[in-house]
Amino acid sequence: MKVKHDRTPEQELLVLASRLTFNEESKERLIYLVQETKIKWFEFYKMTLYHKTLTLCWQNIRTFCPHLIIPRYLKDIILGAMISLDERNRIYQKELADVLAEFKKNDLVCIPVKGSYLIPNMYKNYGLRYSGDADFLVRHMDIPKMEDIMKSLGFIKGKYNRFENKIDPISRTEEIKWKMTMSNLPPFLRLNDNLFTPFLIMDFRFALDDTLNKEPINEIIDGYIKKGVVDPGYVLTHLCTHFYGEATYTLTIFEGKDMSLIKLCDIREYILQYMDDVSIESCICFAKKYGLEKQIYYTMFFLEFVYGDGYESAIMQKLGISDTKFLNEFGENQLGEKYTYQKGFHERIFSCGNSDEMLEAPKFYKAK
Repeated sequence: MKVKHDRTPEQELLVLASRLTFNEESKERLIYLVQETKIKWFEFYKMTLYHKTLTLCWQNIRTFCPHLIIPRYLKDIILGAMISLDERNRIYQKELADVLAEFKKNDLVCIPVKGSYLIPNMYKNYGLRYSGDADFLVRHMDIPKMEDIMKSLGFIKGKYNRFENKIDPISRTEEIKWKMTMSNLPPFLRLNDNLFTPFLIMDFRFALDDTLNKEPINEIIDGYIKKGVVDPGYVLTHLCTHFYGEATYTLTIFEGKDMSLIKLCDIREYILQYMDDVSIESCICFAKKYGLEKQIYYTMFFLEFVYGDGYESAIMQKLGISDTKFLNEFGENQLGEKYTYQKGFHERIFSCGNSDEMLEAPKFYKAK
């Protein structure tokens, strides 16, 4: 099996282990790397921490190489992470069920997305995937009702004050600025008496990109109301727009969230496990209808660059994009001034941070 893009053994192992679905070739290559090359384990697990695939990689490696010996300290830290993630995700899933039940009681439809949906349905083992909050799609017209329900459940829009263990409400000025520029609402928080999860965060999105067009999410939720399920093409579109946004915003680049492989792993696995030709065509049509072609193309490009499963090029061709300079651009948002990456694709993925591309902190950044 040829190593792509001159990857080090640690980089190649990162890609091979950051997945749920294996073919025989990838499984055999993983075993070979672990058993026949001198993996620098602390270097490897440094990368898994940045890419948020620490426990997923550990689970895959110990499944295929059960007799592997790594430094005890490292093993103990990873096992501790799995235990805490398992408890954290179970807490969130219980809270998610309570929130959705309250929504249903009040005839409100909000759709769980990202980790909130993928952890119980695709990853299944609650210790494998980190999730920092619970994410929902909501129709813009339903926001007032949703906010009233969240308030009744004890959630407020604000930030966690770790010094006093309390939630500080967001200011009126901050909320107005947020509503003018963001495609999601300020996060809803509530204290939680748990060592691993001292507070809960619920995030609600009403638009998929910086145009703040409400119609794509309206269509997604209207379709769910009619059919009782979310079209997989819609799910894929949302995952791609989220990946594109975090990969190209100066704020998320500055915070080291831009190229984490867990997002690409989510999308790869969702395509392989849930998509077919019909749902892929549905995704392409939906993207063209609302001008989201770049987001899908960008994601497929990086999926091909990282995993190379073979389906990516056909999707990119169907999107009809000829000017691909956006693959090397980033900015404060998707509509403003653009800057060009100096790094190549390989370095952007494996350097564990690209904030050095910026001369100063993003104007919306606030030290936590």
